[in-house]
This record gives sequence, C-alpha cells and structure tokens, in this order.
Amino acid sequence: MTNDILGRAIFAYKNDPRCPPIAVFVDGRRDADLLPESFFRSFRQMPLIERRALKLCHGKILDIGSGAGAHALYLQNKNLDVTAVEISRLACKVLKKRGVLKVLCRDIFKIKKLRFDSIILLMNGLGIQGNVQGTLQLLRHLRNLLAPDGQILADSADIDHLFYPRGRRSPRSADFREVVFKLKFRSQASSPFQWIYFRYSFFKKLSKRAGLQCELVQSTKRSGYLVRLTRE
Repeated sequence: MTNDILGRAIFAYKNDPRCPPIAVFVDGRRDADLLPESFFRSFRQMPLIERRALKLCHGKILDIGSGAGAHALYLQNKNLDVTAVEISRLACKVLKKRGVLKVLCRDIFKIKKLRFDSIILLMNGLGIQGNVQGTLQLLRHLRNLLAPDGQILADSADIDHLFYPRGRRSPRSADFREVVFKLKFRSQASSPFQWIYFRYSFFKKLSKRAGLQCELVQSTKRSGYLVRLTRE
C-alpha cells in the first residue's frame, strides 16, 4: 500500500498517544476505525487466538508484519530468539526504539536463506496476499523457510461472521471472500489494496497444494480461527 499509512500511524502513536485513529474503508464503505494503540497492546489485551499462537511458539521465531512489535516483544521477553520482519521503515524505527533486538526491514519474499522453527502471521495474517494464487505463493515460500520440524501459526476471520450476519450463512460455494481496503490517517490515504478471508475447509486444501499439513488449533465465533501448518 502506498504512503505507508500503518507505519505513519504507529510512528505517530509512539511519539504522541493522542494521535487520531486510522479510518478504514471496506469495499468503498466506511468501517470501524482502527486504533493505533492496538499495535502496542499487551499480552492480556490480545484476542484469545493471538495468545494461543504465542504460547505455541518455540525455537527460532519469525514474526511477519510485526507492526509495533507487540508479539515480538512478548516472545523476546520470554527469552525466545525472535526476528521481526516488517516492510514499513517507520514501523521498523519503532520496533528498534521499543527494544526489538532483531529487525529485518524488507519484504518477506526477500528472505530466502534463513530457517525458523516457528513462523507467525497474526491479525488476520492469512489474507495478506489478497488472493488465492498469491496466498499459495506465500505458503510455498514460507514452507522453504521452515526448519525440518518447524511450524507456521496464522489466523483468518470467519467469513460467515464477517459478511453474513444475523444467522445467515454464506453459500457453500463461498470458500473465500476478497475485499478491498483503503486506509486514511490524518491527511494521508492509501491506495486501495486487496485482502482475502478463507473458509477453513478451503484453506486446508490450499495448504496441501503448498505441501503443508493444516491443523485447526483454535476457533472462536467472533475471532475466526488459528491454524498450525507443518511440512507434509
């Protein structure tokens, strides 16, 4: 996304917690604001799915899209070896200021030679590529970054809860849902960018195509689900 809206908001909040929220638009309609403070939350403030994922982490860990380092700092404070990867240069500055010891400011696809025991993609991290083919490409890449007995821990929101409220379920053919986001912070706005949400049964099949075994770890009505991926 252009203008690095999330990075700007994270950097602004680090310097002044009174900064305004991030305006969120989904498919052209105004959605609930995103509070910059959510990137700085403590372990107790995190949703159940995120706490479960962090508890399952072990060994050498890669935190993808680390933001302000809420997950990385928790793991680091548990004396675990964690590397935060973040494409936003402003967010990377905040990560370093907050004390994250290992920060890689680059696209995840630029990381090739390192290997990790645990890779985390949280806060609806499964949708980051925006479409099915991009997600498949990402899964195959992450598989190559896994140590022999490594794991990927990632989450997605339930499409029935997000898009079919009041007890109406989505059609069985709706295996995923692509949406277009746009963010605004102060006078800056991002270009529209795509995100994808998966029905678990479909994502499990997609994982198999990437050479990964998919296990459902946690599921909640409001927060979606957490998966654990390992090499087949």
